[in-house]
Amino acid sequence: MDKISDFKCVHSNADDISLVSDDNSIKFPQAYQKAEDMAELALKIKTAGNSPLCILPFCHTIEAECFGAFINFGDALFGPRVKEYKVRNIKDLEMLLPIDFTMGRIAEVISACKMLKQAGETVCLEISGPMTILNNLIELKEVFKAWRKDKEYMLRILDFLNGQMLIYADIAKNYADIICYADPIASIDILGPNMAKEWTEFSTVPFLKKLLDCINNYSVIQICPKITVMLIGFGFARYEDFYIPEPMKFSEACIKYKDIIKITGQNCVKNKDYIVGDKFKEIILN
Repeated sequence: MDKISDFKCVHSNADDISLVSDDNSIKFPQAYQKAEDMAELALKIKTAGNSPLCILPFCHTIEAECFGAFINFGDALFGPRVKEYKVRNIKDLEMLLPIDFTMGRIAEVISACKMLKQAGETVCLEISGPMTILNNLIELKEVFKAWRKDKEYMLRILDFLNGQMLIYADIAKNYADIICYADPIASIDILGPNMAKEWTEFSTVPFLKKLLDCINNYSVIQICPKITVMLIGFGFARYEDFYIPEPMKFSEACIKYKDIIKITGQNCVKNKDYIVGDKFKEIILN
């Protein structure tokens, strides 16, 4: 197996929030919890960063909270993070209940996307992948151990988690121009090459194919480049060059060609300074 280098992320949600941290009209942790405050924060970050996008949410804890993770909501400096795991025993993951998308913080995120869309903004919604969700629910070593000893069980858990994220995307597609799929914990540096390949084959690829069917003609899928390097490197996808007439920001290209390109991910949509030259790369799943 050829060595695949992980994509080195140089962006964090804290970087965005730092742009507006001096704005006393933004209250924390309300800005992480209530739709109106979320929308206001997303809009102010967009303006301060000279970005074409309003990006929600501001953390990777939304989905895990829906499954019962205990969250410390933090402040402007330290955003939401898990303060206590929901699950101690890996077998207890089977007891997780489906998400109620009409209540809680996830409903507030959807409402914030709707508000921004109705105000004429271009909205990007980031959805977390299953490894990141699991990392917020249980100690990661338990997941690794179960993957080695009882893969059939873990595949059932993945099917459940991915199914819930497809419902999330299906609800949000009416309000989000871009669905960003990120699973930062499932990087090749953390999983190692063997598990990363299996994880990509058994979880990421099937999920993305179903996501394509789910949001077809509604939103473009922008995948985290950490996922891209594994899809391309392990041979589960390929790049197809889409030639554009002039250089532009990656985020601008995602917006401009969202009705033509189905999946992209050559860089992070939050990287406001990344410029696409004459080739905007579409990702084609094999």
